[in-house]
Amino acid sequence: MDGVGDYELGGEHDSAGRAEQAIPHYERALALGLPDELVPRCMLQLASSLRNAGRPEDAMRVFDDAIESHPEDAALPLFRAFLLADLGRDREALVDVLHVARTRIDAPEIHRYARSLETARTVGSRRSVRIRPHGLSTARDSATSSAAGETIGG
Repeated sequence: MDGVGDYELGGEHDSAGRAEQAIPHYERALALGLPDELVPRCMLQLASSLRNAGRPEDAMRVFDDAIESHPEDAALPLFRAFLLADLGRDREALVDVLHVARTRIDAPEIHRYARSLETARTVGSRRSVRIRPHGLSTARDSATSSAAGETIGG
């Protein structure tokens, strides 16, 4: 299987609530290689799956690596804020969210997750939120699409 195929399969597992099964697919996708525009998405989805699987330290490591290697991607610090809040680091989470709100709120990578962010707002605190990127369903549909979905929340 190629990197894109593993990325999509990871998204299918995430959409079905199987974070543990999604993790090796995301890891393999990154190891095999992905188109540049899918790398930060895959890292976000991997970190979120790790968080949901009860591995917050691993999730933080992936988020930090992703933010360092893809500082232009506004979705990464926004979703890292969920993990920071879980870890009791609410102030850091707020700083991440406020920075994104001030500088990048209209970024396409934010709009991709609009439904999930709205669900997180209405559901509240630390319950799992299924991420369903707005619009396209798979990477093979378009170079700017996303996997079937991933889970953010815990």
